[in-house]
Amino acid sequence: MKIFSNGADFIISENVILRRYLLCMNHDMDKTKQLIEHSYSMRTKHPAIFYNRDPVEEKIRNIHDIV
Repeated sequence: MKIFSNGADFIISENVILRRYLLCMNHDMDKTKQLIEHSYSMRTKHPAIFYNRDPVEEKIRNIHDIV
């Protein structure tokens, strides 16, 4: 089992991540697989969105307010 850290104060196990994806997709394996593939392709193509960002930075707060 792999353990992931996003640099914050918590660590997420691979099993927890998979369970979250399954739950979001109502345990539909095909939809879960598509979501995982989409998620990791987005993280690869746009790393600045997912890594090394400060949630209290004004630019990030503005984006959050819009969404």
